[in-house]
Amino acid sequence: MDKKCVIIVDGSLPAGILANATACLGFSLGNVLPDEMGPVQVDASGTRHGGLISIPIPILVTTTAQLHGIVTNAYTADLEHVFDMSEAAQSSKTQQEYAEKIKEISAEDMRYWAVAFYGPKKIVNKLCGSLALYRG
Repeated sequence: MDKKCVIIVDGSLPAGILANATACLGFSLGNVLPDEMGPVQVDASGTRHGGLISIPIPILVTTTAQLHGIVTNAYTADLEHVFDMSEAAQSSKTQQEYAEKIKEISAEDMRYWAVAFYGPKKIVNKLCGSLALYRG
């Protein structure tokens, strides 16, 4: 596969926030990568199990400062999809509230909690190839 998908999290955040951020980012990725979604599977008792994504999505960990740099670089790289989860997004109850908050925050002042991206393997590896897997 010449494409790669990753989620990168700020390792200083509590596990609950990290779990929520990765779930939200995973949902966003699934929305733009429908061809990567596997079919529904049926077990021996006839129970239907929803299709799962067919590509690996490693969860990597970094520091707050490094994450900010990675997000900034991801938005200028030639990636197909970039999604970030910021403090502004996490603390918003609606899309409208998020839109209002984000209009007031510059990219330099954004507090990122996680990012997901998908694109050419070479570019993804350049952005995050040296990061460790998140081990919780």
